Amino acid sequence: MVIYNFSMGMSAAKCKKIYEGTIRYLVVTSDSGETVQLPASRFRPFVTTSGISGRFRLSLDDDHKFVALEKTY
Repeated sequence: MVIYNFSMGMSAAKCKKIYEGTIRYLVVTSDSGETVQLPASRFRPFVTTSGISGRFRLSLDDDHKFVALEKTY
């Protein structure tokens, strides 16, 4: 299992582009400095009226396939 922890902040206007399909992928930088690209649609459950904000944990299996994305706080 591979775990990436990172902070995320995105405005509501930019989040709208996720729903429209204009933004298909997001690149995040983990706390350890590694960059990870994942489908923007994985963030849809975390979108609020103010956008996306908080700390997240991305879990991948040993083949680097998506397992879970969780908001930690």
